[in-house]
Amino acid sequence: MTKDHWTRRFIALLLFLLGLRILFLFAAPLDLSPDEAYYWDWSRRPDWGYYSKPPMVAWIIWASTSLLGDTAFSVRLPAALLATCSLVPVYLLGRRLFGEKAAFFSALGAAAMPGTAVLGLAMTIDPPLVFAWSIAMYAFWRAAADLGRPIWWIATGLACGLGLLSKQTMAAFPFLAFIFLILTPGPRSALKGPWPYAAAALAVSFLIPVCLWNMGHGWITLEHTAHHFDPHKRTSLSVASALSFLGSQAGVVSPILFFLIFAAGSVLLVRIRSLAPETRYLVVMSCLPLLGVTVLALRQDINANWPAPFYLAAPILLAGLFSGNRGDLMPLLYPLKRLYVPGILLGATLTGLLFASPWAVSIFGIEGGKMDPTVRLRGWKMLGERIGAIIDTFPEGEKPFLLGVRRQVTSELAFYSPGQPRTYRWTPSPHKVKTQYELWPNPLEDGLAGKDALIVLDKRDQLPQGLAASFEKVEDLGRIRIPLGRHGERDYRIHLGRGLRSW
Repeated sequence: MTKDHWTRRFIALLLFLLGLRILFLFAAPLDLSPDEAYYWDWSRRPDWGYYSKPPMVAWIIWASTSLLGDTAFSVRLPAALLATCSLVPVYLLGRRLFGEKAAFFSALGAAAMPGTAVLGLAMTIDPPLVFAWSIAMYAFWRAAADLGRPIWWIATGLACGLGLLSKQTMAAFPFLAFIFLILTPGPRSALKGPWPYAAAALAVSFLIPVCLWNMGHGWITLEHTAHHFDPHKRTSLSVASALSFLGSQAGVVSPILFFLIFAAGSVLLVRIRSLAPETRYLVVMSCLPLLGVTVLALRQDINANWPAPFYLAAPILLAGLFSGNRGDLMPLLYPLKRLYVPGILLGATLTGLLFASPWAVSIFGIEGGKMDPTVRLRGWKMLGERIGAIIDTFPEGEKPFLLGVRRQVTSELAFYSPGQPRTYRWTPSPHKVKTQYELWPNPLEDGLAGKDALIVLDKRDQLPQGLAASFEKVEDLGRIRIPLGRHGERDYRIHLGRGLRSW
């Protein structure tokens, strides 16, 4: 096939994915997840930093909702755009390393991963991170391969800087890039010049305002990030934890593709010094960090989305190994070639089922039950409407403000209650910051002394004594049950706090 033919196929793939994602966002009966609602609440107060994450996700949501309004679609639309555009550097890098056919299969393999579908449907910190990582991955290869082109070092620094503003995981990229340079004779000479260090300095400069913000807030983001790697969390190694992590990755990537990445990585990492520079680069950017995260899983629980950017190089590696007729394919890997196309087909099938899941759970009668993968995305809009109906029973001028204890409930009420009001979270530890809500003014600081509050508690929670003591009296208004489908519901306890007097 000609070069133009593969390019046209790739463009068709991009347009199909983008159209499918936008159609899904319009049609799917799914509410914002608690994390999405939380980040949207951040976006109402644009800043240089937030409790647990850098500011990029809030900035992007702010830009989208400023243009399109505060709707679930406008919150999620940037995820669809970023996830789709992330395939462009994957295609370009695949083309530069292995040719047109491998480039198309690189993008196709990445698109077939179920995790990529989720990336394009939920606006969290991962879509901007993966987008920045994909650009950095392409730009760095150009910088390392074209040693006389400083523009690619600048592009690498800019992409890394944007990634650092998106998620702390981006900090791994410079270390992986350095490992590749050390292991590769030609590109290694770049370390004798100023440009790698200039790129690193440029990336770090993006964090200056974020660090200043953190300095003024007790380094809260650093403290939150550090607790993920607390050496005292587990006193012994846990094989079960590592196996659980690997199982989650098989679901994210799809079982056959994950097996191919695992098997190829096991062979290639052992022989990393003898690999061609192109293959070595992809192994360093995918298999090496995946190995590191797997080892970390022996010590602690790992969230399934943590390795997301490492799967950008993996489909390029698989395409380079298996999509052509390469004569240098290692004997140990050659038998795996027959699994490559079935792996993509299985991944695409699972991705299709994921897109169909909001409707399939009703057809199969599992809506709202333990087997419903969409259960966390249901019921929040109805909760907001029910709470709004209660508030409407109060006379104008006497309407209570909203107060939650769980961060998830607080943020969902902020988005789905009529008028999208300012909501507050009560914490039993006033000197311990657990969420972004503790960094914002509390009700007293907002001038709500003496006002009433509608307190929304999850059924698992009792009314905290300290919260009750903050009001002149507290009345029990009963329960709200929110149906999630045939097999599930959420149960909330509603109280009315009369006359806020302390916090």
